Amino acid sequence: MKLSSTLAITVASLSTIATAQTERELDSHVHGSATLNVAVDNTALIIELETPWNNLVGFEHAPHTDEQKALVDEALDVLNQSNEMFTLAGGDCTFDVLDMENSLSESSHDEHAEKHDDHDDEHDEKHDDHDDEHAEKHDDHDDEHADHDGEEGEDHSEVLVSYTYNCTDIASLKTITVDFIAIWPGFADIDSQLIGPGGQSLQELNADSSVLDITQVQ
Repeated sequence: MKLSSTLAITVASLSTIATAQTERELDSHVHGSATLNVAVDNTALIIELETPWNNLVGFEHAPHTDEQKALVDEALDVLNQSNEMFTLAGGDCTFDVLDMENSLSESSHDEHAEKHDDHDDEHDEKHDDHDDEHAEKHDDHDDEHADHDGEEGEDHSEVLVSYTYNCTDIASLKTITVDFIAIWPGFADIDSQLIGPGGQSLQELNADSSVLDITQVQ
């Protein structure tokens, strides 16, 4: 369901603001914060969540242990279920589409491991003829490997999830309860930006206040 052109432009602006805000938070490594964008238009409701992975699983590096992998899988399972994430009051809305961008993966680790193996194989082949050269390059490679691991330890991973609903009576949509705050205690505060036919509204959510008032933008 497409938004009207005016609202679509505004939503794009909100998304840019949210991205910039989240990047600032990630740069300063502020845990507990997230951004929620909500757009209401005609028969469409779009809810967009952007959060550091630390709020969901307690870490932001690629999972190393079975326990960490299980935490990520469980989080992804909840993120993929709109009824677990939100409760809508009014609007007669039906969930339609989910889009997710997830920067937490093991691909960078796998790629580095593969390059490391290839590099070691290449050194083994040249070892007999170039002992000194191999030793020097191997030391350099180890330093590079250590630097790479250090950089990974400082990486900040995030997830962006967008939920789209079709609503037959969107004017009657009153509130959206953000249920995932109760699921993940890692959320200390969520900056929510709402936009609809009646204008824009900023609301801050936390464990004690997890209900969005949609009437402010209707």
